[in-house]
Amino acid sequence: MKQINKLFIQNNKVMKRITTLFILCFILSCSREPYGGAENLPIAGTPPVSLPEPEPVSPMGELSFNVSLLSPEINDKVYVPPCDTEKVPNRLTVQMVSDTGININETVGITVSENTFDMIDNLQLAPGKYTVEALYLTSADNSILFAVPDVLDPRFPFAEMVDISVPFDITIQEDVVTQQSIETLCYTSIQFDFLGGAQWDGSTEELKPLIFFNDTPVDGIIEYTTHGIEYPIASNSFLVIPVSGYGSISVIFKRASDDHPLMAFIIRENDEDDSDLIYDFRDYDCFGENPGITHTGVDYMNLTADGYLDVNGDGIFNAYDYLTFGLECTP
Repeated sequence: MKQINKLFIQNNKVMKRITTLFILCFILSCSREPYGGAENLPIAGTPPVSLPEPEPVSPMGELSFNVSLLSPEINDKVYVPPCDTEKVPNRLTVQMVSDTGININETVGITVSENTFDMIDNLQLAPGKYTVEALYLTSADNSILFAVPDVLDPRFPFAEMVDISVPFDITIQEDVVTQQSIETLCYTSIQFDFLGGAQWDGSTEELKPLIFFNDTPVDGIIEYTTHGIEYPIASNSFLVIPVSGYGSISVIFKRASDDHPLMAFIIRENDEDDSDLIYDFRDYDCFGENPGITHTGVDYMNLTADGYLDVNGDGIFNAYDYLTFGLECTP
């Protein structure tokens, strides 16, 4: 009996210890802070913090140009600037305006393959209508090598040589790549007046460009006496006359206000020495009342390997091979 009582007392002590341990665990569990700490508990009187809603993404479309590099021959009574063969275009610049009046100037890289090129990246534009006002290709040193002709520029009748000239309109649609094919011509920074072929006699012979520069302070007239045609040329301006050949040309440069002659020259073939052409010129009294001759001279010129006039003697024909009027006529 004593052993039973002793065992009961021992069991009772164990039960008390288990009950005490259970109560302690319950108290500890009730006093523990919620997950994240007390700093995450709301404070009385403080509104809950709300995260900003993400801004909606504006819909966009894409524009891609398929561009051909054209080099028309000089056969339609129009002088076309020669291409720069030493540089390669590597960028496309597009200037346009949206229908809401926003001006856009974008430049993207290009890769050239023969006479076409591919854009490295398409232009990203908001949906809407745009007017492309200028489009040209540049080299690494920012030289303009090719350009789409501008139909609004009366000095350049190049727009007839391409299917699409600037300005032209395009429409951009959401999530659509708009493909636009265009053609470009070689570009020169010198601005000419191109009065193509008024003297053309209907022959099929390829015409050659004859470039003039009026260095006088007055507007002038070039009388192409070979064909009896006159061309106006403004002060400090260039003019190109396509001719059937350089071997027989006679020109008089006159002041536009009163037809006073300022200079005359004849270009003729040379059979006397190694030069191709002889350039005979006469300077007149530019500002006197009487058209007296003040100076005469003879110069010699050669033709390039492909038969064009090499005025500056560098062996190639380009926009700098021009004949200057009026060096002695500037007061």
